[in-house]
Amino acid sequence: MVIFSHDSDLDGIFSASIGLIRYPQARTFFIDYGAENFKKMANFINSDQQFSDDKGLIIISDLGLNDNVTDICKSMFNEAKAQDRKIIWVDHHPWSQYSVDSIKPFAEIVLDNSGRKCAAELMYETFLPGHRIAANLASIAHTMDFFTKDQYLTPISELIRYYHNFDDLSTRLSNLALKSSLGILWDIEMQAEYNKYVLLRDKAKEQVLSAMRVLDVKDLKVAFIQSSPY
Repeated sequence: MVIFSHDSDLDGIFSASIGLIRYPQARTFFIDYGAENFKKMANFINSDQQFSDDKGLIIISDLGLNDNVTDICKSMFNEAKAQDRKIIWVDHHPWSQYSVDSIKPFAEIVLDNSGRKCAAELMYETFLPGHRIAANLASIAHTMDFFTKDQYLTPISELIRYYHNFDDLSTRLSNLALKSSLGILWDIEMQAEYNKYVLLRDKAKEQVLSAMRVLDVKDLKVAFIQSSPY
């Protein structure tokens, strides 16, 4: 039993958290877009099928499917289906009809590309409708994804950004997802990590602003700044 989710924001983390509430025995892995990342997912699934006795459900959440990785997905899903594994893909990004048709024979697709729901809301509706913690996680993810500013949010999104600077990113995000599945949205450990991040963020901000250059480009003033991992 494994859950793959997007590693970049709160929606991906809370989508996995909702999956963990429903399936607490599941392992969680977080990846980004691109062929190399989808190959990592395929390699894990293939390895899991060879060496693990747990050959249960595969959930993919908050990851859109681009046409250039459909062949990778079809190959790994074909092997998973041969092992009698069920695949559910839950997403809210636009898919081409080609991508939908390519994956339909292998996986149950829960797709809402209306632009009104985030992935965590779809995970909640699919796996745990009516569950109090799952409902709250879905609501918070919606607030963050759509910038509605209708409730207070902890700075967990900044913590996610901080964790992208570490080699054990997926492990750190899995820890966040597990805590959130238990209803723990902030704790002493997260506060300590956030304090470290704030120092690095503020220092980087000073450096970026000091190096900023403003140039006239035709009728516009354009500011050029150096990007920062924080």
